[in-house]
Amino acid sequence: MNRAVRQYVVITVTALGLALLMRVCNHHLAPLHISLGAGGLLITYAALRLHAKAAMAAAFTIGLGLDAASPVPFGQNALLLLTAVCLVLGVRHRLPREELAVGIAVAVVINLFLLIARTLAFADAWPDPSAGWLRVFSDLVASQVFVALIAPWFFSLQRHSLVWLGADSVQTPVTRYG
Repeated sequence: MNRAVRQYVVITVTALGLALLMRVCNHHLAPLHISLGAGGLLITYAALRLHAKAAMAAAFTIGLGLDAASPVPFGQNALLLLTAVCLVLGVRHRLPREELAVGIAVAVVINLFLLIARTLAFADAWPDPSAGWLRVFSDLVASQVFVALIAPWFFSLQRHSLVWLGADSVQTPVTRYG
């Protein structure tokens, strides 16, 4: 199996695993009327550090996985994630991609883009738009804080998984502390 295919598989599996954990977390947060979204985090590592084809394929597959478990038109998340990855691919040559702070910032910005796009897609069906926007704002704040806090762990998980399977573009050994 070539490196791009291994990158695609590793990123897709880790992202879908995080999406599953997010569904469990949202289930437990439902009584508090809070919902977390981490779509930007699912694709940031791929968009910043992988081959373009592997990043786009992973984003589309992750989106299809999210579509399968969500009450949205099938393909909506896939197209949104693919669009976000394409936007990042267009500007990533100008970014210091290996920096953690840049990865976190990109994840937060992509997450903002995705949450606003999903909100605008369904805002016309809300019974009370004023109450809906307040809920969207609270979910947005909670999601952005969550993404910023969990991003270092998730990037490390993806990087170490790629190295462990020999799919990382920079072959660095995984040590106990690194």
